[in-house]
Amino acid sequence: MWKVGNYLNNKYKPRVLICDQEAQVRSVLHEYLISVGFSADQAKDSHELLELACNTHPDVILLDWDMPDMDGQTTMRHLRRMGINVPVILFGTGSSLLPFDDDSAVLQKPFRPKEIAVVLETLLLETKKDKHFIPRRFKVQ
Repeated sequence: MWKVGNYLNNKYKPRVLICDQEAQVRSVLHEYLISVGFSADQAKDSHELLELACNTHPDVILLDWDMPDMDGQTTMRHLRRMGINVPVILFGTGSSLLPFDDDSAVLQKPFRPKEIAVVLETLLLETKKDKHFIPRRFKVQ
């Protein structure tokens, strides 16, 4: 089990944009990520996600692959065409779900919020070019 601690650098909190059609999923993820030191925003659909991504400049996006209005693949194409090349964690229930590109990862539902935090941090460590991001220390229990 991963033990997630708080960020060491309180001046910079990685900004996460959460997009899921289920309000409860968004709320749980939002509350948990805030509690461990992330900054988080929520989008209820893909259209709102695209608008918020342009306005808030997230470091990472959490995207439900099975959105009703615009599926994950279409949303990813729009993000990349708009020049939004931040890491994206795609999550869904399908067993054939694959990463969209090299800056994306996949997480199967159901998952625990701690699993999201671990994957988020891994993606940030692998993709962040600037030095604002200071990782937490994880311990396996």
